[in-house]
Amino acid sequence: MGLKGRLLLVEPESMVALGMKVFLSELGYEICGIARNALEALRLAEALRPNLALVDHQLDPACDGLTVARELDRRFSIPSVLISDRIDEALTQEGCILAFLSKPFAPEHLTRVVEAGLDWLRNETLLEWRAPGLLIPWRRRH
Repeated sequence: MGLKGRLLLVEPESMVALGMKVFLSELGYEICGIARNALEALRLAEALRPNLALVDHQLDPACDGLTVARELDRRFSIPSVLISDRIDEALTQEGCILAFLSKPFAPEHLTRVVEAGLDWLRNETLLEWRAPGLLIPWRRRH
């Protein structure tokens, strides 16, 4: 099976990141990097150029996941999926965020959001998809 896409994981919790890496790798995705903080995420993104970033909203007090997602989009045109324990309606208006995944999430939701995100990047298909704990408010990128 060929690789389906290059993903950057931005997750401060090592065990969560490892679980996501193993699960997504088994499905054929290349996890090109794992960052535990904002600075590492931006450094890895510049060096590795992933197709999509999965970014935890609660990185650290100095720089949250939304700020990282904005910078990934602005500097490198890398869109993000924001992973959060809450999905705030105001966050859904952020153009740099392709989708939201609510913590804790089911493996099938992780799969769905990654597959849909990579498909959107290939086809720019506009759609909205909702399930408990998952929101994909697709929009055209600027």
